[in-house]
Amino acid sequence: MRYINKGPSPDYFETEKQSIVIDPSWNNLHCKTQLKVDLIAEQAGLCVYCEVGIDAENAHIEHIQAQSVHPDLRFEYRNLVASCYGAQQNSVLTVNPYASENIDSCGHHKDDSLDMGLFLNPVEVKNIGEYFVYDKTTCEILGSQLDVAKANYTISLLNLNNPRLNIARANARTALEKAVKSSVKEPIRRRQAVQKLLAKERPFISFLRDYFIFA
Repeated sequence: MRYINKGPSPDYFETEKQSIVIDPSWNNLHCKTQLKVDLIAEQAGLCVYCEVGIDAENAHIEHIQAQSVHPDLRFEYRNLVASCYGAQQNSVLTVNPYASENIDSCGHHKDDSLDMGLFLNPVEVKNIGEYFVYDKTTCEILGSQLDVAKANYTISLLNLNNPRLNIARANARTALEKAVKSSVKEPIRRRQAVQKLLAKERPFISFLRDYFIFA
């Protein structure tokens, strides 16, 4: 997970939400499509939780603190992010041997009864990346020593350590390695090429930076 630097709430969103005071339900908001596009752009095209690549077709607007529990935050821009559909994403597995409950993740997996005392909120915790490390062999996301309880709670809540995501991280690593080896012939220059590629946001960027920078 990485920190999301939230910008100001879009003017069109602020204007419309003020116009639905009579029945302020989420379904009455008509600018959701544009809002989702802007949230995705704010997150550099990556799911706020697992960092898989997303677009308007395979993502939804996620309320970090659920509407059912905090209706007062329904239209609070800092409570809105873009999340993938979890297990409903196009599977990275040619054959899927896992039950859906084992590979679901992110917004649709998160419980409404969120413990904000333990949850690492990606729009509030600026050093959120320091709470996690990755297993270089299995590609699992693990809690660092900074605060194991918070890290493990967040990983479990979002199911970020499921087989589907571990395989996707491994595939992203392999793809990056192949791309660099095919374009850069001198081994001594490959590390520089990797660092250049990792300077930009890309799917599973936190894992890739951890793996290649500290490998």
